[in-house]
Amino acid sequence: MSVAGIAVSGMTGCAKKTYNSYDDSDLVARISRLEGRGSSYTSRMHAVPAGMKGAHMALPTGSEASSAILVEKFVPELVAPGEAYEYMIMVTNLTDTLYLEGVEVRDRFAGEYALASSSPSGTMEGNTGVWGLGTLAPGETKTITISGAVSGSGEVSSCTTIDYTPVLCLDYDAEKAALEANCGGDTDVTACDTINYTVAVRNTGSGTARNVQVTNVLPEGLTAEGGATQSLGDLEAGQSANATFRVSAAAGGSYTSSIRVTSDNADTQECASITTNVCQPSLGLDLSGTNTWYMSNSGEFQAVVKNTSNCETENVRVTADLPSNTRFSSATEGGSGSGSSAVWNLGKMAAGEERTLSLRLDAASINEGTLTFTATGDCAETRTDSEPVTIKGIPAILLEVVDITDPVRVGDSTTYVITATNQGSAVGTNIAIQTMVEQMTVTSATGATTGSISGKNVSFEALPSLAPGAKAEWRVTVTVDAAGDQRFTTIMNSDQLTRPVQETEATNCYE
Repeated sequence: MSVAGIAVSGMTGCAKKTYNSYDDSDLVARISRLEGRGSSYTSRMHAVPAGMKGAHMALPTGSEASSAILVEKFVPELVAPGEAYEYMIMVTNLTDTLYLEGVEVRDRFAGEYALASSSPSGTMEGNTGVWGLGTLAPGETKTITISGAVSGSGEVSSCTTIDYTPVLCLDYDAEKAALEANCGGDTDVTACDTINYTVAVRNTGSGTARNVQVTNVLPEGLTAEGGATQSLGDLEAGQSANATFRVSAAAGGSYTSSIRVTSDNADTQECASITTNVCQPSLGLDLSGTNTWYMSNSGEFQAVVKNTSNCETENVRVTADLPSNTRFSSATEGGSGSGSSAVWNLGKMAAGEERTLSLRLDAASINEGTLTFTATGDCAETRTDSEPVTIKGIPAILLEVVDITDPVRVGDSTTYVITATNQGSAVGTNIAIQTMVEQMTVTSATGATTGSISGKNVSFEALPSLAPGAKAEWRVTVTVDAAGDQRFTTIMNSDQLTRPVQETEATNCYE
């Protein structure tokens, strides 16, 4: 719709109003009939500012009561050439329900007028200023203020036209889905626990929420059973549904997750981030004790077990694998032994808790072995510690010498029996026997090793070994050469002796 509007001539004279012709005579007639009924109407025209004069036009009918738009123009009554002045154009939407779109005001200036500025700013097309005012809401007024000056005297003309498009708008309600989400999750767990997240979703809108999805955005190191996204399907207005996530952690640490609820036709909702501290239970184990002892004695060991983590460790259990050269004797802290092992069931250990376990072992055999302790607990890495165990023995060789015949007549013979008995717990090695006689003649030397006679002396080859509890025997036969208290001396050496053992047997010899 285009209308040619106000023409103002003679800034010092009277304003003249002209209206464009309107080709819908039927509409004009009907509006006129309505006006004739005396319907009440409150004018929306503005008061003329002091020192100014104005003109207006109502479109399309010319009557404000039945028109859609009102254009008002206010100019000074008198201006001086060369001096800047302002005038105004006010545009008002007269309707109660219609939006007027594409409102454009055009003001054609006289040749002697020079535009300086305007608010809002416009554009120039030749000698015409153009202002696009956009959309006027029902009852809304927009004002254009124009500043400039004239160069001459006399009557100055300024003509205004306006274009607009009336638009009928009617608001009505449409169903709208709106989601609300409340989220929760575990904040402190151990690495072997499942982290549980719960999400309660409710459709607080007036329409159905389509294809509702709940996604748990997990950081690296967390894995959700069955995936990190769950579908709740469609939620009717007011309907609620829950989503749960079971999540496991690869290791201890602090993990922050965020939960997002989406729908095909509702705004996305995000819960506040949930931080879960995952504690990794851990144990320390330190074993010490007697590494070497002798047969018939015992050794004692201590194992210090400590919960080195910041959280409780459940079902702590300590086992000891005993070396074959030992056997269980006793244990403290409720430990028990059976066969080749010992065990302590310590149960729950608090963060930082320390327990000392004692184990006593008896020697079972002369040998070397390894004692190994192992500590385990729920979700804790297995710890082991070992100590070598050496059981030693002590050889103890008993030397005995007896004469078979005593007393002995001169010229007759007697035999001396030499016996070496290992009464100790270790093998005796390189056992060497030597004998000496006084007034006797050695006639033979036999026994566990070969004997060598040299005058009144006999030397037997060394016996390589003599086991604990074993005996070795040698025999030396002599002929008595003179009467008297004759002595038979035996000397024994071995690898384990630091000095010789000497045994003397007395024999009574007579004529």
